[in-house]
Amino acid sequence: MLGAVLAGAVAALGQPVGAGLLLVPALGLRAPGHLPGAPGPGRWARLALHLPAALTLGGAALLGALLAGGGAPILLSAVLTPWAALGVRSALGESAGDPAVAAHLQYAAAMAPGVVGALLGGFGEAGLAPLALLALGWVMLVG
Repeated sequence: MLGAVLAGAVAALGQPVGAGLLLVPALGLRAPGHLPGAPGPGRWARLALHLPAALTLGGAALLGALLAGGGAPILLSAVLTPWAALGVRSALGESAGDPAVAAHLQYAAAMAPGVVGALLGGFGEAGLAPLALLALGWVMLVG
């Protein structure tokens, strides 16, 4: 949880990729998924499985962004960053057989929202980051 709070504060300070790095340990906070080798859950079941963790981590990130003094788009991006990271993690696969591969997948999932935010900011469209993060999480979890 502390990682999510710090991620929100770092995002409010204008470092979305740094916020992703702080989310890596927090992505383990979620309900246990399906057993390895079993068929994957349906799209709505996958959404229900990740929603409690997304809300918890998003609330913690919001607290960090509020404490750092972020504006409205930054606050919304901080709330949606864990949602998008959990969605990407779900899409990449959560039950990798090799522990090294599983660690890389978790790192890649945590970095995806930061990369989206950095790219949009670089192109001068940082205001679209909350919408892009919402769409990323939705497409990965439900789409």
